[in-house]
Amino acid sequence: MWTHRTVRLGTLLVVALLIVLTLTVAAAGRPAARTGPTPAGALRPELTGPYFALKFSETGLPIGTGWSVALNETTGTVWNFSKTAIIEFLVPNGSYPFFIGSVNGFTSNPTVGKVPVDQKNTTHDVAFTPLAPSTYNVWFNESGLPGGTLWWVYLNGVAGFSTTASVLFSEPNGTYAFQAASLPDYTTSPTAGSITVSGNHTARAMTFLPFPTVTFVESGLKSGTVWSVTLDGTTEFSSGSYLTFSIANGTYSFGVGTVSQYTASPSSGSVAVAGGNQTRSIAFSPVVFLGLEPLLGYAVLSALITLLILIVVGLIVLALRRRRKGPAPGAPKPYAGPVPSAPAPPTSPSAPPAPPKS
Repeated sequence: MWTHRTVRLGTLLVVALLIVLTLTVAAAGRPAARTGPTPAGALRPELTGPYFALKFSETGLPIGTGWSVALNETTGTVWNFSKTAIIEFLVPNGSYPFFIGSVNGFTSNPTVGKVPVDQKNTTHDVAFTPLAPSTYNVWFNESGLPGGTLWWVYLNGVAGFSTTASVLFSEPNGTYAFQAASLPDYTTSPTAGSITVSGNHTARAMTFLPFPTVTFVESGLKSGTVWSVTLDGTTEFSSGSYLTFSIANGTYSFGVGTVSQYTASPSSGSVAVAGGNQTRSIAFSPVVFLGLEPLLGYAVLSALITLLILIVVGLIVLALRRRRKGPAPGAPKPYAGPVPSAPAPPTSPSAPPAPPKS
């Protein structure tokens, strides 16, 4: 009775038999392998007469790259493949058309042709050259930035970033607009432009230069006093003797911040920057009151006012005390009698009597 195991064994035996038959047939139709150089005039069992080595020798391919040749022999087209520089056929005298198989990324010269064999071994040269790429490298190489600084370039509207010295794009042939990064405290040259790709890789240099500096140096302040300057709307503070701004070329206004009990000269102004560093001196002078420093001057004034008030108050008190005590001893007493009356005015002479009326 058949079982599943019996059926499986039978199937395996049939498959094994078919494989053996296939290998036997293939071995019978394949010429014996040779080693060493082919002697001129050697014999091939399937051909009548002597045969010769027809070699194809390639140049231009990287070592280990596979390539192939198809040769139209009298018995049909034969393909040979190799990862070395030589592909060899054994043929009798005759003229043989051939075709060089394609290799990715390369072109061959020749690609097709016909080679004669006449009573001797023959070598035919095949030169491979890389195909022109569809895109090319476009490098932007910077100088002037500290290592590790992030910078970028826009090429045809696409940004490329880098913290190294180069930004790389890959573009087909054409002309492309670019714009360089705008970094704080640096100027870029060029800032924008165009670059053309025409069948080759290309590169453009980008130079970054630090902005010029404007330094304000103070004099006259006590050590550790905080002071400030505002330049083009930006304010910097310092407790030292100088302040430094990094700024692009141009003309800018500045103002010196107020410091208590000091005046600055100049307290404001303008500075022109044209590629070089600039320095401005700021002299601080103490505010003077009564010929003294303000605190001392105000103290003296307060003391004088207080003294004056005390003097006035003392005089008032002294006057009041004198009035209460009366005259001093030995002074003549004042008149205590009646106050004399004023004399009567003189009388005028009497008028004569009026005459009688008639």
